Amino acid sequence: MLPIGEPARIDHPRLRDLAEQAVWVAKLEEAMEVLEDLAGDAYPDASTDAPAEGVDDDPLAVAWEFVQARWEDEDRGLEERVVTWLAADPEHWSIFRLILLDPWQVAPGQWRSGTPRWVRTLGTDTIIAHFRDDPSGRQHQPDPAPSDGP
Repeated sequence: MLPIGEPARIDHPRLRDLAEQAVWVAKLEEAMEVLEDLAGDAYPDASTDAPAEGVDDDPLAVAWEFVQARWEDEDRGLEERVVTWLAADPEHWSIFRLILLDPWQVAPGQWRSGTPRWVRTLGTDTIIAHFRDDPSGRQHQPDPAPSDGP
C-alpha cells in the first residue's frame, strides 16, 4: 500500500478529520521553529520556561510564546480527539495502522524519509493514546510492584 501524503486522500471520514487537524498542529510546530530561528536567543529558555532577559518587548519572542501556547492547546485537543476515536471501537487502532502508520514506517518507531510532519504528529499522538488507553478508553494501570514476601 502506498503511503497517503494528503489528508484528503483518506477515505475514512473521522480519520481524515483527525489528519486535517494534525496538519494544523504540524504547521504551528513548524511556525515555532521558524520563529525560534528568527528570534535567536530571544525565545524562552526551554530549561526554565522563562523568557531571556530583556525580551519582553521583542515581537518575535512574544509571537513564539503565543504560537507555542496555541500549539500545545491544539496538540492536546488532537490527542483528546484521538483517544475518543480509539475508545469508540477497538478496530480503530487497526484502521489507523493500516491506512496511515504502517505505510510510513520502515520499522516500529522509524519513519520513512519524507514522511510529512502531519503524519508524524498524528502518528505520535495516536501511538501515545493507544498505549496509554486500552481500546475501551480506560487508562492502563501500571502493574503493581512485586512484593518481597507474603
